[in-house]
Amino acid sequence: MKDVQRGHVIDDDIESWTPHKVGDWLRSKGETLASYANSFEDEGINGHRLMLLKEGTLKRKLGVQSLGHRKEISSQIQALMKGRKNWLKL
Repeated sequence: MKDVQRGHVIDDDIESWTPHKVGDWLRSKGETLASYANSFEDEGINGHRLMLLKEGTLKRKLGVQSLGHRKEISSQIQALMKGRKNWLKL
């Protein structure tokens, strides 16, 4: 699957991503989201957990205090999931 915004190839098996792979994905989304990569890795957020994250968890457990940043992370996760669903339909 291809991340059109950045031109990166994304592993289609998101649920098997390790916390490090999730961190790499965040780093690929720009400086703002990259700043949270270590937190996600330290908390063991793997691909399966990434797809289950809610905005409240981003704030309480992962330290994403900015509403705008939480919305951006949520939006990127939704885009990732949508892209995965579209790819699986092929």
